[in-house]
Amino acid sequence: MFSRVKYPRFSGTSVPRDFVEYPSQVNEMWATWPEVLKNFAKHYQTGEPIPQALLDKVEAAEKFNQGFKTTEYLTAALLDQAWHQLNPSDIPKDAVAFEADALHKAGVDFPPVPPRYRSFYFSHAFAGGYSAGYYSYLWSEVLDADSVEWIKEHGGLKRENGDHFRETLLSRGGSADALSLLQKFHRPRSLHRTAAQAARLRSATRLRRQRTETATACRLKMEGRAPSRPVHRPLRGRC
Repeated sequence: MFSRVKYPRFSGTSVPRDFVEYPSQVNEMWATWPEVLKNFAKHYQTGEPIPQALLDKVEAAEKFNQGFKTTEYLTAALLDQAWHQLNPSDIPKDAVAFEADALHKAGVDFPPVPPRYRSFYFSHAFAGGYSAGYYSYLWSEVLDADSVEWIKEHGGLKRENGDHFRETLLSRGGSADALSLLQKFHRPRSLHRTAAQAARLRSATRLRRQRTETATACRLKMEGRAPSRPVHRPLRGRC
């Protein structure tokens, strides 16, 4: 929707696998911010906004059992890495034994918290395009938490910040390295220029150069001397 790239193949979600979840998870971060929530969390009949007491319960429920949730996810991510770091000649014949050994080596063989996905039905890793990349969900949370903090530090959800987020990240897709896009987003806004601003700056720079060179040429002409180098497009009628 926001893509502004030269080649369509780099638009939208055509980005590295460990970056593809980032935009959606940023939006999840501020879903319960009051200025966002009031736009959609309304009673379907009365239109009344969601009561604060109910919202508090929703947010409390989201924090419940996070240790279990994070551990089962990390265990699956580590298992994914164990499988995809094998050489073709090292593929085990006993998948159950390999899985148990991999979890033990990673220090996550804890029966009360098994992997979110076991090897035999881990479709993300073996059929869903996340081969050796299941870690990307948690990595995206790191990136989006950092980005949301930037939004907070620069005045919250205002149009200026949204335009900056769209211009430096959402619109770029895979047209540039993901890390460079993040670095550009987090730099002070004063370092960024719109295309129109950049064009005006280039035009003003050319004009100043032409005026300087013309003034120099006129002075030398009055002194009966020739310029030491050709004048770059001198402004006519000034001498």
